[in-house]
Amino acid sequence: MKNYLSISLVISSVATPPEAISGRVGLAPTSTRLRGTPTKTGVFRRPEFDVHEYWIRAELELGPTDVIEDLQPSFITEFLNKICAARHQIRELAVSEDVKIIFVYHMDRMPYVGLSSSQTEMIAALGASIDFDMMIA
Repeated sequence: MKNYLSISLVISSVATPPEAISGRVGLAPTSTRLRGTPTKTGVFRRPEFDVHEYWIRAELELGPTDVIEDLQPSFITEFLNKICAARHQIRELAVSEDVKIIFVYHMDRMPYVGLSSSQTEMIAALGASIDFDMMIA
């Protein structure tokens, strides 16, 4: 099993397509999805749940001797520093669009999960909500 931590900025919208979001944010996405197209798994969403999606994602793959608790603080801060360059544009979008920071912990054990006060303040400056997903095998 591959152990990793990923972090993503996700901006989703019923009306604003990803290219328009990208133009407003000024940061290149790592992936996008247009409303009405299949997801990465090939599934079409029901119309009432279907939205345009703009993603900036980073992943920290862990080796057998890596300790997530030692690596996650700098990994999270580096990602947030990168996207906070566009914090004003992202915060403006957060007024009308859904803006989230998503953390995915895919681990063979339950890791420590937490954010520093400065990381929390950076996310708040974006106007984003926080979503944690745990996949423990």
